[in-house]
Amino acid sequence: MTARRTLALLALLLTACSGGTSTPLEDAGTPDSGAPPADAGVEPDAGVEPDAGVGPVACDPALSVERSLAAVQPLDLFTVVAHGGTGAYRFTLTQNASGAIINALSGAYLSGDVSGVEDVVTVTDDGCEGSAQVTLRVVEPLVLQPTTVQAAPGTAWQFEVLGGSGQVTFAMELAGSGGAVTAGGAYSAGASEGLDRVVVTDTESGQVAEAEITVRLDARLGVVPPVVLVPVGQTFDLGLAGGSGHVEIVEAPTAFNLLNGHTVEGLRPGRQQVTARDRFTGELAPLVVVVNEPQDFEAIRAGDGLFDSKMLSPGDLDGDGRPDVILGQPEVDRGAVNSGAVFVYAGGATGLAPTPAQVLPGLDRREEQGRAIAVADFDHDGRLDLAVGAPRADSAGVDVGVVRIYRGAAAGFFEPQPWLT
Repeated sequence: MTARRTLALLALLLTACSGGTSTPLEDAGTPDSGAPPADAGVEPDAGVEPDAGVGPVACDPALSVERSLAAVQPLDLFTVVAHGGTGAYRFTLTQNASGAIINALSGAYLSGDVSGVEDVVTVTDDGCEGSAQVTLRVVEPLVLQPTTVQAAPGTAWQFEVLGGSGQVTFAMELAGSGGAVTAGGAYSAGASEGLDRVVVTDTESGQVAEAEITVRLDARLGVVPPVVLVPVGQTFDLGLAGGSGHVEIVEAPTAFNLLNGHTVEGLRPGRQQVTARDRFTGELAPLVVVVNEPQDFEAIRAGDGLFDSKMLSPGDLDGDGRPDVILGQPEVDRGAVNSGAVFVYAGGATGLAPTPAQVLPGLDRREEQGRAIAVADFDHDGRLDLAVGAPRADSAGVDVGVVRIYRGAAAGFFEPQPWLT
């Protein structure tokens, strides 16, 4: 059969070279005996389809996350790190209680603004079958109390931790006094003076806070001032010298309340002498709290609320031996809207007269006479003169302003008309 195929190929080649046509040679003789036709008697596999019954391939190695449980603060960034599989990871928030968002490809997670809840991130792989999860606890920021303390040698207390994950550990960063702290936050000052520094670490969220303790032989708790006067419904922040900055009242207060360990709030009129005790160092200090009814009144603002009034106390202007007062009010409507005016009040045996002795008004609307006032002896006649500013007077143009000088009068205060403009 091989020889026949060779002859046929030679015939085709000769035909191509001569440019003519030729009839292909037929195989002479009988076919190879015993050789069955191609695929004779062979039937394809019945009922078998390619890859039939083969499902998604399980991830190998299996999917996992670097941390299956973590604590974060509100609006905090955390990156979920996955291992195993093909690396074609997908990150999904399957439980979102905080209002978080996540990047589906990188695993960058940003917690929401709701604390005290848990979010769950599920990791899958586009190239294989499997999943892994990380639970993220959204916790409040870590707060350590106290953070600044002045204490005597040998003083001991238990630190308090608010917020965070609740999983914390304490350590001494500096022990200048020879102080020590346990992993649970029980601190004791050393026997000598010096500076100690305690650090607390949240092992889940990674938050860190520290406290500084100044150990002094003369450390004492003091309340400043020792007598506090506060109206009903008002508050006053106590000044605390020494100690931890957090005190409580030994006796039950009746006239006042103590807020945040250092703020006095007046409850009802009365006087109470109490003892302030430091919540951490245990030191004591006396405190007197007097609560009065509020001394208030309803003030009604008149005028346009420009708040540009000016006042001078130049002494005795009219020669009666008593000091007088000059008041400039640019918002006064004395003859025109916001013309302004200057009022001169005479001093008397019992104080200033309730009504002005002289009024020098502006000459036109919106001049705002009295925005500025000054006194001096401008004409050198031995009497004080008055200079008045009217910044929006139309003297040489619109709102260019003017200064008017009123001469001191021989009897009384000032001449009613300006001497110089």
